[in-house]
Amino acid sequence: MKAFLLSIPKHLRDSVQEVCSDMYAGYTEAAREVFGAGVTITVDRFHVAKRYRPAVDGQRKKEMRRLKARIAQGRI
Repeated sequence: MKAFLLSIPKHLRDSVQEVCSDMYAGYTEAAREVFGAGVTITVDRFHVAKRYRPAVDGQRKKEMRRLKARIAQGRI
């Protein structure tokens, strides 16, 4: 990745302010090395959703089991 980023002409690299990437540390570290510490790294939404979706789905399933149990007990 770093080699690819370095293939971008220097005058263009110097103008980069923000990089959109996945969450792989190798990509974000390469971007920081090539574009400088001041570059903003934005993680694309696909990879963010991929990380939080299992936790949210697990919580939803847990809540559904709890509610079904309450309904079966006649408490709702």
